[in-house]
Amino acid sequence: MRCPGLDPPKTREWKVGKAELRVREGELSIDGLSLPIAVGAFSGPAPGPGLTQEALSVLRGASPALVVVLGGLGDTEAAALATVRALATLPVPVLLVQGGRDRPAHVAAALEALEADNVIDISALQRVRVGKDVLVPLAGAAHGRYAVDDEACGHALDDVKALAKALGPRPDGERRFLLSWEAPGQGGPYAVARDARGVDTGDPDLTELAHRIGAPGGLHGWPHVRAGEPVSGGGTQRLGPGQAAADFQLVVPRVAGPALTLSTGGQLAPAAALLTLDEAGLRLDSLLPTPAAPGPVSAD
Repeated sequence: MRCPGLDPPKTREWKVGKAELRVREGELSIDGLSLPIAVGAFSGPAPGPGLTQEALSVLRGASPALVVVLGGLGDTEAAALATVRALATLPVPVLLVQGGRDRPAHVAAALEALEADNVIDISALQRVRVGKDVLVPLAGAAHGRYAVDDEACGHALDDVKALAKALGPRPDGERRFLLSWEAPGQGGPYAVARDARGVDTGDPDLTELAHRIGAPGGLHGWPHVRAGEPVSGGGTQRLGPGQAAADFQLVVPRVAGPALTLSTGGQLAPAAALLTLDEAGLRLDSLLPTPAAPGPVSAD
């Protein structure tokens, strides 16, 4: 399924908390949020079971103004429904970008069933405008290479070219950040898609897209080889907590489900990234641990 070619959200205007939202002509505008903006970002729980409200408790306590979910919403229709139901309890806009594990039919069914005003699938939009900043979504697995099956979310080179043409070069005074499930390739030694052995597992088409539209930074959902490790300069420089950059890049952690196995052999436990968008760019403030799912109740 080519997600960029799906029907975008219908034209409308509404409010979620302090945020004023408007969808029109392939663009979502979010007004009412001023810099600095706290942003929660993560991939969904798949291949584990659907998300629960409890898994979001630490993130909810951090009070982000905006939440971004990069793929992994649920491998089944029931799991996707559970995930969207949990996300709907957050009092802020939640932006969904489908990934290679996501089946658009399951996501659409969940959104239709719940009618949650705060949860917006931006997979078929060209941009999300937050003040002077623009978030550019590109959903799915490139060429379907890493999609779980033929019904899952993907994109083709034609979709990337069409997005680059629609956006054009970055105007003066505007910053752009990619929101994609798959990370760009061809980066430096610490690039978010380059593993500890130096193998590049990213998408070179995304690198070219970022160059053409002036979006050197972004948030991504896969691959997990360096999840939770922010970089700048296309992977030539590692960034520590609190270090901001206009070309900040990060593969976000998984919010629930199995721990992620990194290319170093270590593991990244379920968590959400808490970031700040400010005048300097994006920065990672912390990785917020996800509470463990409750175990079975003992009969004793």
